[in-house]
Amino acid sequence: MRSFIYLALLVAGCTPLTTPTTTSQAKPPTPRPAWSPEMQTIADGNNAFAFDLYSQLRTEPGNLFFSPFSIHTALTMTADGARGETLDEMVKVLHLPKDAKARLAAGDVSKFYAAGGDGYELAVANNLWGQKGFPWKADVLERQRTHFGAELTQMDFVDDANREAARQTINASIEKATKDRIKELLKKEPKPDLTAKTMLVLTNAIYFKGQWPVAFEKMHTGDAPFTLEDGSKKNVPMMGKRAGFKYLETE
Repeated sequence: MRSFIYLALLVAGCTPLTTPTTTSQAKPPTPRPAWSPEMQTIADGNNAFAFDLYSQLRTEPGNLFFSPFSIHTALTMTADGARGETLDEMVKVLHLPKDAKARLAAGDVSKFYAAGGDGYELAVANNLWGQKGFPWKADVLERQRTHFGAELTQMDFVDDANREAARQTINASIEKATKDRIKELLKKEPKPDLTAKTMLVLTNAIYFKGQWPVAFEKMHTGDAPFTLEDGSKKNVPMMGKRAGFKYLETE
């Protein structure tokens, strides 16, 4: 179980959107699915997982930024290939339904939000990068493709040169997917993320860009003192706006 979770956590941190060398042609965007009880169960479990994860991460020093939706989606995809005690533990931690078909609604949740809306752009996509020649189960690959839109790209992680080429290919896909926001996510040094024992890298990509309903004007942004947790102050850029806003006053 320990090595399996290590793979899953590495997977959850990856964020590619598309790859130039998938095993089949990319499909056009699908229409937004109708919200279902199964999707609501996944969404509720995602929220519960987010609070559980935050309770563990909040004790670490420094700023914290993470995407529970991305992590939950990647691990739910991973759970589809798990069995026995490993599956039971993942279902519990991720707050997933026990029914296998109901868990696949996680893919519908991704499609629902990826359809976008007024004032924002959201792209969600998944990919599988697997060891070439490994006997991957066709039913698992079909479910990943059908429900999560994840295509399998076969690569060679055993040979040193081919493994480095695979790392560069995955990183290039990540960089393109996040519009140059994330560069070289999979590291070569000091400790390589890919090794000769790597069999599968499952990647999840989320790119979000939203617009303010009422934008701040750049001319009204300037340095001002910000009080840190220890009481010290530091000048940082502050946005400011003078306007009328609704608020609630209550006991």
